[in-house]
Amino acid sequence: MPVEVRDSKGVTAARVTPSHPCRAEIDGSELIIGSEPLVAQIGAVRWSGDDGSNGTILKSDGASVARVFPIGSSSELAIYDPEGVAMIKVTAGPTGASVTNHEGVIVRHVDRTAAGFAVKLDDGVESITGTTDAILAGILTSPELTRPVRALAACRRVFEKLP
Repeated sequence: MPVEVRDSKGVTAARVTPSHPCRAEIDGSELIIGSEPLVAQIGAVRWSGDDGSNGTILKSDGASVARVFPIGSSSELAIYDPEGVAMIKVTAGPTGASVTNHEGVIVRHVDRTAAGFAVKLDDGVESITGTTDAILAGILTSPELTRPVRALAACRRVFEKLP
């Protein structure tokens, strides 16, 4: 079952289909992402993810772009830039999750609903269905991240849950 993010008008803003490979579409850009190793191609640009003790380093044509840490945590996840500054940090709680920015300021809440989650953004409320993972919902609704980083981080999170 795909995870879908819909904007306030009902238009699909993001979709992740959990499978091997993972299919992620963010704002109209689709990536097919392999799991072992984490890899995707966008035109001539090769994206990859290298797992290590400090998380998964996401690379664009071999250059580090972001780091996803920790891997395997069900209650918290942060995505850092190459200098080690947190772009976002998503912390799950009983009613959803909170997303903080590089300064540690809460920029939005991911609220649990009967159908999934809801996130209030400047241009309205986005709804997330197809998952019970508030961390995944937080990643998919983070405009602070580029589309490829959102897609790779979301699929990395999905791969942790797949058999």
